[in-house]
Amino acid sequence: MKKSTRLIVAALVLFLGISASATAKEKTEREWMFHDNACGAKAMGWNSSVNGVYGLNYQRWFENNIGLETTFGGSFNPDRKWDNYLCVNGQLQYRIFQSQTDKPFVGQFYFWGMGGYILSHQVSTRYIVEEDKYEEEERIVSNACAGLGFGAEVVFWERISIPVEFGMCGDFPSSPNVGFSVSTGIRFRF
Repeated sequence: MKKSTRLIVAALVLFLGISASATAKEKTEREWMFHDNACGAKAMGWNSSVNGVYGLNYQRWFENNIGLETTFGGSFNPDRKWDNYLCVNGQLQYRIFQSQTDKPFVGQFYFWGMGGYILSHQVSTRYIVEEDKYEEEERIVSNACAGLGFGAEVVFWERISIPVEFGMCGDFPSSPNVGFSVSTGIRFRF
């Protein structure tokens, strides 16, 4: 049984190797560079009024190493009143390094500055001593958000992009706070 399994795996690896080399065309350095546009999904977490931003993402790089990115997202959960929100944010990015190799992946490093808006539905609970009961108070909270940081992005096979970003973000004026942030996502470059 072990011998036949090894034989099947070896034949599969050999077949994949031969078919990949037979269908591969020669790439020039320019063909492996980043495509300027990207669409996908992104998640950014920090200690904010909504515990982060999750949503659809669009990015555009310009020839002078400047990039623009926007994320629009939200959350609705009818069982948990405090998790519902809408958000939109934008990033201005400056590329500090980009690899240009003939490999099936390339990478880049960049600085980013972010600004945005978060509209969230929050519920707070308070205890009333005289009546010996809890009372819920619902409110709509409107916050701005801002942040600074750096990011790295790897692009596989010219099209699949995975960014990872670190920085400091905060939201204000309702319940202002600042904290460490991390984000990641997956995008299709075109």
